[in-house]
Amino acid sequence: MAATTLPKTAPAPPAPSAELERLLRRFLREFDDLSGQMERGAISEAAWAKKMGELVSDSHQAAMMSGASTATMPGDLTETLERVVQVQHDFLDNFEDDVKSEGWQAAYNSRVRQYLDAAQISYHYGKMFEDVGKVIPLPAMPSEGTICLSNCGCSWDISVVNAAKGDYDATWKLGKIDNCQTCIERAAQWSPVRVRGGVLQ
Repeated sequence: MAATTLPKTAPAPPAPSAELERLLRRFLREFDDLSGQMERGAISEAAWAKKMGELVSDSHQAAMMSGASTATMPGDLTETLERVVQVQHDFLDNFEDDVKSEGWQAAYNSRVRQYLDAAQISYHYGKMFEDVGKVIPLPAMPSEGTICLSNCGCSWDISVVNAAKGDYDATWKLGKIDNCQTCIERAAQWSPVRVRGGVLQ
């Protein structure tokens, strides 16, 4: 009787690393400093928008590299980084329009921080790359589109069914006691999701 070959299961992504937390704290200071400059009227709206765009790009790249545990950006992740960052830049275009039409509002300080929170999405893409050697098309990353946002403690548990064919199974794993409703629903529905031939089924 032939032996059964079991799927190779990659380790579930751990909670965000100490390195990521350090990076987020550093970028938080930069985002907050930029907001302070706007509150004081120290910079123009155009200068603010330009610097915000740079910080968004830099924070996502640093987070993705942290997830992938690499000091240099892997070429295979470049397209993913560009796609994720472009979504944030589209949001930023709308934000800039609001600032120009309304002036700087106190509530914008919290809105700015949401751009930093989104960098955790890039961290999880990098972690996926570290675990299975590529980015596979899953429906969402932890903290992406969830009610809990940056407080998300969930992860993907990815099983490699046949890497050569692009076949994977991925299960959404709850990581906290007080999970939000979005994550609870994902754990029920995405248990697992299947990628076959590199395409999400």
